[in-house]
Amino acid sequence: MRTRFRDIENANWSSSTTAYNGTSIGEAIYSDNTYTHLFYYLFVDVGEEFPMYNIKTSNGSANWGSPTQLSSNMDTYNGTKATITTNELFHIEYVTWDIGGPLPIYLFYRTFENNTWNSAVNIRGSLQNIYSYGLSSVSNDVYVTMFNYDDQTGEVTLYYRQRDYYPLVPQNLAVEVYTEGGETYPKLTWSFNNEPDVFIKTNAYQIWRRYSLSGGSWSAWYIIGYSDGNENEYIDYTISGLYAESNTAEYKIKVRDYNNHFSDFSSSVSVNFSQFNKTNSGFVINEYELKQNHPNPFNPNTQINYSIKSAGLATIKVYDLLGTEVATLVNEIKAAGSYSVNFNATNLASGIYFYTLTSGNYSSTKKLILLR
Repeated sequence: MRTRFRDIENANWSSSTTAYNGTSIGEAIYSDNTYTHLFYYLFVDVGEEFPMYNIKTSNGSANWGSPTQLSSNMDTYNGTKATITTNELFHIEYVTWDIGGPLPIYLFYRTFENNTWNSAVNIRGSLQNIYSYGLSSVSNDVYVTMFNYDDQTGEVTLYYRQRDYYPLVPQNLAVEVYTEGGETYPKLTWSFNNEPDVFIKTNAYQIWRRYSLSGGSWSAWYIIGYSDGNENEYIDYTISGLYAESNTAEYKIKVRDYNNHFSDFSSSVSVNFSQFNKTNSGFVINEYELKQNHPNPFNPNTQINYSIKSAGLATIKVYDLLGTEVATLVNEIKAAGSYSVNFNATNLASGIYFYTLTSGNYSSTKKLILLR
């Protein structure tokens, strides 16, 4: 068996090189970010099993290494399939069967990591006849399909499995100034994660913040809000009056997928802010105010922003049309300032609801619409 290669930017092929000098009944060749992998299925004799071997060479090199046996009885019809994920793991999939019969057939999966093949994993137990199977990847996740025919019962079944790795770290976190009603707030933006099970996740992105007042020590990091997997921005309504030089807020985010696997934190960004609202006419002290939720209508998450004039107990409760309390969003002592709270109505039916802010002698009610 002889091979040759050429670089993507070079139209000239290298000289032919012997990779394996023997009898093979099938081959497959793939590349990861470091090596070119050649898989071949050794022909021993009629009626014997076909062991699978792997040899590799550094990309761009013609020097093949020593063979490593990965399986003792390959299904040469389906062969070996491979994919590479964003975390630079190289994944293969292959079928084995007992040539002495009667069947079963097994679908195996392996990864190549740190220059070593990990142990084989039996993806789908004992099957009858795998007529075809597929292997693909998106970001760090691996997807497998297999088409099985049971010749004893005549049942045809298509199986699917996912190898769910941790999501990638969110990228390109940035902060900009957002103006609403004459007030200014930090607006965070970032690039979407491309994992499908992140995109469909409710509250996928966690927004974290810490702050330093007047050049003092940093507070601890804490979560201030969430965004769904199909959203890539967050407005921090709890800090307003940007451009002041005395106080600093720093932000970072992380993401989780459908199975609650978390990424590492993103890089951080920071802004300067004031403890007062900044308007076009200057600084004004916070007043009691309950703002309209946004978005509205919503499904199933919406943001409610409010302001407290004086420190004291603040409550925000949600009621249905009959006046029955269905949720308590806030019930704690609050210092004077602007705040934001997320309302998740996953367990409620579509319809019209009301939310009420009560603090001191102040009370205000607004309407919100849950539309599924």
